[in-house]
Amino acid sequence: MYTGEELLELWLSSGLSQRQLAAKLGMKFNALHGKIFRAQKAKEANLTQKVDTKQEGNLCEVEAKGPRIQTLEQLIEACKIDLEEWVIERHVINKWEVGAKVDGLVNLIVEPLFQVKVWLKKRSPEPIYPVISPVAITAEYKKSKNVSYKEENALILADPHFGYRIESGEYIPFHDPAALKVALDFAHSRRPKDIVILGDLLDLAEWSDKFIRTPDMYNTTQPAIEAAAEWLLSLRIACPKSNIYLMEGNHEKRLLTAITKQMPYAYGLKTTDGLPVLSIENLLDLKSMDIEWVGDYPNGQVWINDDLRVIHGDKIRNKSGATATALLEDITVSTVFGHVHRQELASKTIYDRYGAKIVSAFSPGCLCRIDGEVPGTKDRQNWQQGIGYIEIVNDVSIFHPISIVDGYCYFEGMQYEGFD
Repeated sequence: MYTGEELLELWLSSGLSQRQLAAKLGMKFNALHGKIFRAQKAKEANLTQKVDTKQEGNLCEVEAKGPRIQTLEQLIEACKIDLEEWVIERHVINKWEVGAKVDGLVNLIVEPLFQVKVWLKKRSPEPIYPVISPVAITAEYKKSKNVSYKEENALILADPHFGYRIESGEYIPFHDPAALKVALDFAHSRRPKDIVILGDLLDLAEWSDKFIRTPDMYNTTQPAIEAAAEWLLSLRIACPKSNIYLMEGNHEKRLLTAITKQMPYAYGLKTTDGLPVLSIENLLDLKSMDIEWVGDYPNGQVWINDDLRVIHGDKIRNKSGATATALLEDITVSTVFGHVHRQELASKTIYDRYGAKIVSAFSPGCLCRIDGEVPGTKDRQNWQQGIGYIEIVNDVSIFHPISIVDGYCYFEGMQYEGFD
């Protein structure tokens, strides 16, 4: 019994027709013809030329495997690589020999195969991440010098998440304009000594490497920066004497992470003022609004006094109140935190050489939308909107968690609303 490869070799070397060969071997013509046909197809399949192209951003890899493409020039011609658009970084050529297989047996004729692979990069790189520009603040305000305050109170604003997705040409915000207006009106009425925006002012969904960036979030960074800057300016105008701090949260950290991983050539570029070009400070023009940037997340902190500090936070527990309880175990001074988007307040009493001291962990809630618009792991989040107002009387911090519900909040008999 002859294999298909054996019959193919006999036919090619004998000079006979397939009918003549079948008669000589005492085989039926259809059986011989079928075996030779399958052997030819198997040999062709093993020796087929394959070309794979993989492009990611400004880089591209092209690889050919097979008998036909044997040189770099042949690969460039076969794949129509435009060398005016692409630069060859390096290439490799390998050669090996194989035999075709049918029915588990190796053909007696050995065929050479080639691998030709080239690595390319674009001559004019395109932006991998969104193109963004700093805002320029031109509005003027007056901040009095040598200000004395009757009460050293603090207003805490957390997690606005300025950002958008685009649906049918309309920008759908992640931030809640009504809650943000409530915060502005409250700040204007109280004009506290210190205002701390404790992180995640910007969502920066386009810059995330944690969640999938869907097309409806493309080209939304610039409008988010402009909206956030406009709100910051309104806050500064409403409270010209207040010390305003903007802290780095994990979402602002996305910007530096993306630059470090994907654009190392942009890392360290600075403006004439010495600010990193792609920093939040520069993009929001914080200096023009006299807003102090507090970076170094998660280590950044603002001290309101010796016994009260503000952080963004990096802990999240599933149950309500659990994050404040967990944080309370590790602190010896009262700490205001965000990140969890929930209203939480827990306290403990500790004792030192001066006696008893109350230490609290306080989360004011968030200023972003809580209806599932903010990108996250699920639509129905256990989040609450709110602001934190802290009265400091005789060095004692009195925490006021002020809930914002449907664009309204109430405090000491006054109503604040987020609608014109």
